[in-house]
Amino acid sequence: MKFKKMVVYDLKDSDFLSSKLKELCEELVVIKTDKNFSGDIKPVNLQGADAFVAKLVEKYDKDFFSKASTLKYFGFASTGYDAVDVGFLKSNGVTFTNVPYYATEAVAELTIFALLNIARKACEAISDIKHGEYFPMRYLGWELKGKTIGIIGLGNIGTRTAEIAKSFGMNVQYYSKIKKPEIESKLGIKYLELDELLKNSDVVSLHCSLNEETKGILNRERLMLLREGTIVLNSVRAELCDLDTVRELADSGKLFFWFDSLDTKEQRKKLVELKNVIITPHIGWMTKDALRRLDLAAIENVKNFLEGKPTNVV
Repeated sequence: MKFKKMVVYDLKDSDFLSSKLKELCEELVVIKTDKNFSGDIKPVNLQGADAFVAKLVEKYDKDFFSKASTLKYFGFASTGYDAVDVGFLKSNGVTFTNVPYYATEAVAELTIFALLNIARKACEAISDIKHGEYFPMRYLGWELKGKTIGIIGLGNIGTRTAEIAKSFGMNVQYYSKIKKPEIESKLGIKYLELDELLKNSDVVSLHCSLNEETKGILNRERLMLLREGTIVLNSVRAELCDLDTVRELADSGKLFFWFDSLDTKEQRKKLVELKNVIITPHIGWMTKDALRRLDLAAIENVKNFLEGKPTNVV
């Protein structure tokens, strides 16, 4: 069995995914872009398609699917799917799949990289020396060993981040909707209620998915619980934090922040000029290893659907 028409939304300079999916459909339409939220994919592109596979994030709502009346399958080559109106897809008989776990190592490593950059003022030092300055005493930092990191969300990425932090000699505590006693025992970490974790951490790292329950989990009240000098790491979605309070606390020098997913210009405008904020352009998943795992899993999802045994269905 094959799809009649498949539309693939992929990265520029990437041909592996589309070359493999070509074997699973009669007609293949490939649209390429080089960034998330580019708008290069349009509702009209899905006209007459019964399958859509997307690696890039856009706002996939009912308006986007307005010309996709023949769509039967949407394979999202990503883990988080808060940008997708899954309820609308289900109500219209469309099977929706995602790809969990492919970027666990990539995101966890980038999180620790961001922590080390802030703790050792590395980004600032590298930038200054490129501009002809050379003043080592300007960059007094601190070591990770002996410091306490609070992990919010102990899924695969949160757990891997905890493992790496432990290898640096950090004390690890966590908050999760569901307690994880087996992981606690294995890694030697402890559970705390959220407010207590925030009060007793030198570093707070967010690893919970964005949903109605977690949106604004670090609101103004909770951000105010953090001790002066605390580093907040957000590898997930900006909407987990109150960005107005983030701006206030970063601008005053009280807290330090890293964001990997300030995906709108409005979000970036609030924070991009602040010294105590580091922003990376949603690159947590961008390693060669993770992208190959992502492509292979997305292809497997399509094959399994065609064989009548769909996997990773949301």
